Formats: sequence, structure tokens, C-alpha cells
Amino acid sequence: HVPEALKRLAAGRPKACPPYRTRGRRALGRRADFVADETTRCAVCCATPGDVSLGPHMYAVRDFEGRLIRLTEERWAHISEHPEMAGMRRAVEETLEGPEVVVQSFSDPEARLYYRFYHRTVVGGKYLCAVVKLRGDDAFVVTAYLTDQVKRGSVIWQRKP
Repeated sequence: HVPEALKRLAAGRPKACPPYRTRGRRALGRRADFVADETTRCAVCCATPGDVSLGPHMYAVRDFEGRLIRLTEERWAHISEHPEMAGMRRAVEETLEGPEVVVQSFSDPEARLYYRFYHRTVVGGKYLCAVVKLRGDDAFVVTAYLTDQVKRGSVIWQRKP
């Protein structure tokens, strides 16, 4: 189910990004329903496998609960200003799709922190933290960063060992 806010955003999608036919599957009717797979690339949106394309400057990833989380190009530009985060876009997506732990922010009740440990980053073994703001049906990435430890807050979900 795509929240109404995401449907409105998708309505303004350029004609260069039509729904695609992928490996024998029927093309999906609504633009917000375009889901990339390993055989598809949206030249305008640069969608990667599993992304839901919402236009030239935005896409969404389904998190571990199936919720659509938006990541805009503006937010990615902010994240990638930090040299250690350059080239880690797919790692941010993986963290949202399959976190090790999700924590309710101690300072902001609308924010959740998704954590996943990466052994090999440019600064050594670190947790990648993706901060997601939840407002009703809308969820979006605020920032992402590497950290030594999981921050304080209520644990919402934790992967079983």
C-alpha cells in the first residue's frame, strides 16, 4: 500500500520514467508502483533492485516491516558530504531493509534509528545508522552516519541471533 503523500509525489513523475516490463512480469499500471528488479534501470531515477521509483529526485526502499521509506537526492547529497559515507548508498538501503536493531530516538519521538554493523568501511568496523522520521503514513531518511555503538533509546526491534 502506497501512502497518499507518495502517490501525489509520483503523479509529477516525468514521462521519461514510465512503468517498465520486467522479465515476463506485466508492467504495473501506476507509476508509484514501479519496482525495480535486477533487469531494470530507470535512467532518470537510477533505481536499484528493490527500490520503488517516485521520480527523478526521489525513491523509496521497503524497510524490514514493509514500510516505504523515502530517500531524496537532496538527503543523499547531505549524507554523502561526509567522505566516509561516499559510495555507501546501497549500505544505507541494506540497513533499512535488514537492520540488526531499530531504536526509538531518545530525543525525538518521531525518529527511529536503524542500525547494521559493517566490518569493512573506510574507517574500520562500524555500525551504519540510518535516521528515519515517521509522520503518519510518511517515512523518510533524515540522515545516515557511521558510529561505534548503538545509541540510547527504546529498542523497537532486534534481529534474533
